[in-house]
Amino acid sequence: MLVHFCFWNYEGVGNDMIEIIPALKKMLNPGLYSRDFYLGFTNSLLFHERSFALYFLTLFHAEIPIALLSIYTLALFFFIFGLLKLTSSLIDNFSISILTVIILLFPMRYTAVGANEMFYNMATNAVFSKTIIVWALFYLIQRKSTYGYLLLIPASLFHILAGFQIFIIAFLSDLKYKVKKVKFYSWIKPILFYLAIIIPNIFLILYSRKTPHSHDNSFIELIEFRLGHHFFIEYSSFSSILLYLFLYMIGIFLWKKYNPFVSNFYIFQGIILIIYILLVSQFRLELGIQLQWLKTTIWIETFSILAIMKWICSIQGFSNFYTRNNFMNWVILLFICVLSLFKQKEDSKLLNEEILLAKWANKNTNKNALFVYPPSFTRFKSISERSSWIDFKCISHQKAYFIPWFDRVQKVFKIDLADRRKNKNLIEEAYRNYNQLTEAEIENLFTTQNINYIILPIRLTTSNLIKAAYSTDSFVIYMRK
Repeated sequence: MLVHFCFWNYEGVGNDMIEIIPALKKMLNPGLYSRDFYLGFTNSLLFHERSFALYFLTLFHAEIPIALLSIYTLALFFFIFGLLKLTSSLIDNFSISILTVIILLFPMRYTAVGANEMFYNMATNAVFSKTIIVWALFYLIQRKSTYGYLLLIPASLFHILAGFQIFIIAFLSDLKYKVKKVKFYSWIKPILFYLAIIIPNIFLILYSRKTPHSHDNSFIELIEFRLGHHFFIEYSSFSSILLYLFLYMIGIFLWKKYNPFVSNFYIFQGIILIIYILLVSQFRLELGIQLQWLKTTIWIETFSILAIMKWICSIQGFSNFYTRNNFMNWVILLFICVLSLFKQKEDSKLLNEEILLAKWANKNTNKNALFVYPPSFTRFKSISERSSWIDFKCISHQKAYFIPWFDRVQKVFKIDLADRRKNKNLIEEAYRNYNQLTEAEIENLFTTQNINYIILPIRLTTSNLIKAAYSTDSFVIYMRK
């Protein structure tokens, strides 16, 4: 039962775990995944955006489900504890602080502009980065800037964009606040230390980028196709944008009275957000899209909820509705931690079938076998330890990767930018098209792409070239005769 839970939370439904777990296994056993498309590309790089997180996780043998679950649970605890520490430093009533944490973790995850979340139910590099960022923001707000900027170093190493975005806003906010109040050298030292470590890391990532070949689609179009909901504000719902504007306005108004650093935080985040939207949505510039500035909206929403709860708490007599019962508060907090592990629901039948298929492949196929499987399969590669010809959810943010990845997606899943712009569910559309592959197309994959196995819904007939090797209720693993 425990192992099943570990697989549930650990290979994950999102793209990041299918990128991380196989990579960890390959680092420890280089003979694995010798023909995998995604790992073949990332392993050819000197350094990439997930390298630091992978090296960190190998220290704890996180390729083992129980080990990764333990690391994730520890990160979850420190994230919630840091969030509670941040709210408690701004809100006097501990019970209301607990309520604020619940609002931030649950209702707010469904409303974010850019479809970004505060925390995920998977041990991604963003999870570790955001955990550290919460503590960094706590110290920055407390005017303990040295601790704040030093914490942003590991946050940026785990996730360069998430950490560096906060650094930019914090530095500009501090510059506006401190330039006339303290001596320059007294607060610039931790900033220089941060830059001395992170700038070489950025250059190392940029140096490792590969030169792409020409393609009909621009890089910004490829990003829009795969990750448009994270990069383009027009893919956010009108209600989410309206809610964000409301939270931004009320937040900047309240923080102007509560804390000048956070007030400045709003100003600079907003200015850069407007520039980003113009560069990306209006002028379609690839340079602008590298910022992925919509990620920063989660911190504005967080601060706005904090400000609103702080204001409500200041209303005379309101706090009397809540009694300070520390034991019950800690029980509630523990409940939040446990509940956070189970935020994602899945089809258990299909999940069990995917695991059965993966276990069969692990025991009955050559370790160099190359597979094609449905776009919704996110555990198969991790459990089977077999290479995949294409993974819809495996992404490297490089044009040199995106171009051949997109070509393979079109060949097998037959979806493109037009489907994205029609607001279709890409996974559902890809799955539907994949299920309708003709036998001629399947044979072509075997003969021209050197596929060894393809996993498909059960079919009544097969050609003279392929045969069924293993089946479950819903799927068949086919191989060449």
